[in-house]
Amino acid sequence: MIKKLTSLSLIFSTSMAMAHEGHGMANNNWHTFFHFMFWLLVAAVAVKGYRWWQQYKKINNIK
Repeated sequence: MIKKLTSLSLIFSTSMAMAHEGHGMANNNWHTFFHFMFWLLVAAVAVKGYRWWQQYKKINNIK
């Protein structure tokens, strides 16, 4: 499981994946909007995961 998560993380954070063209959106406001929504979604998932982990630790008495 850890290997899969690490691999997925590396795929998403490589410079090749991050340095892309607009693919039809050019560098206009829609491109910026989609980037904003993507990072907002990433932040929401991270917060949800953190809260889930805190609740899991509390229920199972993990320190």
